[in-house]
Amino acid sequence: PTEDYVTPFGIREVKWSATTGMTLNGAMIKLKGACFHHNLIPAGAAVPDEMYERAVREIRASGCTSIRTSHNPLGPEFYDYCDQIGIMVMDEWVDKWAQPADKGVYYEHWAEDWKKDLRLFLERDRNHPCIVIWSVGNEVASAATIPAYIFDTLGMLVPFAKNIDKTRPYTHACVAGWNDPAGFAKLANYEDVVGVNYQDFLFSQIHSSNANAVLCGTEQNPYTASNGSPTWFEVRSTDYVIGHHLWTGVDYLGEGGGLGSTTGYLDNCIFRKAWFYYMRSQWSDTPTVHVAIGNGAGSGFGTPDLQESWNQSGSVSVVTYTNCDSVQLFVNTTKVGTEKLSSFNTMIMQWTSVPWSSGTIKAIGFKGGVQVVDSVNTAGTAAKVILKPSKTTLYADGEDVCCLEADIADASNNLVFSASSPISFTVTGAGRSLGIASGNMNDVSAFKATSRNAYRGKALIVVQSTPTPGTINVTVSSGSLTQATLALTTVPQENIPIKTISPLVNALVNQAGLLTCAQNSVGKNIRVHYRVDVPGPVSLSAVSPAGRMINCLTDKYHNAGSYSFEWNAANKSGVYFFVLKTNNNRIVRKAVMVQ
Repeated sequence: PTEDYVTPFGIREVKWSATTGMTLNGAMIKLKGACFHHNLIPAGAAVPDEMYERAVREIRASGCTSIRTSHNPLGPEFYDYCDQIGIMVMDEWVDKWAQPADKGVYYEHWAEDWKKDLRLFLERDRNHPCIVIWSVGNEVASAATIPAYIFDTLGMLVPFAKNIDKTRPYTHACVAGWNDPAGFAKLANYEDVVGVNYQDFLFSQIHSSNANAVLCGTEQNPYTASNGSPTWFEVRSTDYVIGHHLWTGVDYLGEGGGLGSTTGYLDNCIFRKAWFYYMRSQWSDTPTVHVAIGNGAGSGFGTPDLQESWNQSGSVSVVTYTNCDSVQLFVNTTKVGTEKLSSFNTMIMQWTSVPWSSGTIKAIGFKGGVQVVDSVNTAGTAAKVILKPSKTTLYADGEDVCCLEADIADASNNLVFSASSPISFTVTGAGRSLGIASGNMNDVSAFKATSRNAYRGKALIVVQSTPTPGTINVTVSSGSLTQATLALTTVPQENIPIKTISPLVNALVNQAGLLTCAQNSVGKNIRVHYRVDVPGPVSLSAVSPAGRMINCLTDKYHNAGSYSFEWNAANKSGVYFFVLKTNNNRIVRKAVMVQ
């Protein structure tokens, strides 16, 4: 059988050298990057398109121009969106290789699988113009000097990969070599870009050992350990360093305490932390000023825990993250003072002993004749819940989602930053809940719930459409506070062509005995029969005519034999496709449900 494959692609020219740095279509660029994991709560690893888009939009809003996928490829939809908005990607294949002497985790079936897996990785995404660098591994050893194991393995991986795609440079994220700048310099003989994790202090020594080595910070703290200055300062004016990638853009599950790590400048709900603006001040030319309460300095992973609330007493410390030439600070109408950026060796202006007074603290920044303002108001008693939806119209395809920010606010709509009371919600109509989350990584409550304690006054609720067009009604409450209601509209997707489904129906009719679909004569279910000839993994999915998966009926190991399912299409008429995937076959059948 034959199969049609349609893919968008882009044409652009990327070059790199130690003397001219990295150029994109002839213009010199720097990778202003952040590391990003594949899962987003409360969805987990099965991330709907809208959630990827929301995360990438916010990462980009920081001034970020590059995302490193740590430490594995993401869903195809992620790359589609990066293509559309122009975010560059360092696409990473795996975390570890075969087991070295100093690592307890490794790629279990390395010898048998690495060629197959690396080929599939490259072939799946090589048409995405957003991908500008391939990374073939992460922190595969942690010795003080770079072991021969790394050179030997790169000597296998990179030539093999270049037979599949030689249009992009190759790197890997190296954490070994803390005392070995010559070892890093030698890596340039095996990979196009030398990836350096955390060891910014070695950049100049590596360059001295090999002036032709092109370097990139593959994983960095936001601050250096010595004086708290940004790691970006080690990159911005050094041609042979083409960029850096912070650890991380978004808080993630799996490391650290509680749910995971809090290293992101966005929390796990994609809400901005105060130091989001620290990065925007460095990466963006847009005049920026942001005011928060506390000490804004940090060191290494020690990002500051700041209050975005003007509900203190006495004298307080205030920080303004800014790239403005000067900033004026006011408490109500009283001017606290003026600071110049040139007086600081960072993008941080620290104000001490600011007298607190109920009302408003305001920072006014001036840059090149442009004035920008940021302020925080004193919040009163919590009075109500406010909803901020990512959108109000969804596709009725069973996959589209709306991300709802639920804020606890006072009577004047000021966020009550200290609020931690439970936020509860209900969803009725043509939708369902994907769950509720907060930015609190110490709260290990279930995401698939209808209530969660607010964190810093907020929670995230994700609502998903069903295949039936209509209205989704959402009600959100918190104790005795005035509740919030919202009506979301779901509509059919119009004029969207069937992707690769329709041609397959005709192409595989000779294998009809392996998969048959028919409406149950006594009900409104579709009965699906299929046969498995060879034991192995099997998946069966119901797919809309638009090519979106509606429901996964099974995805597990099957013994040889015959199987059947009855699937309820919400008792609605329509056209559905069923996709059966086994080791040996990919078969699609159409079923028409009639009333």
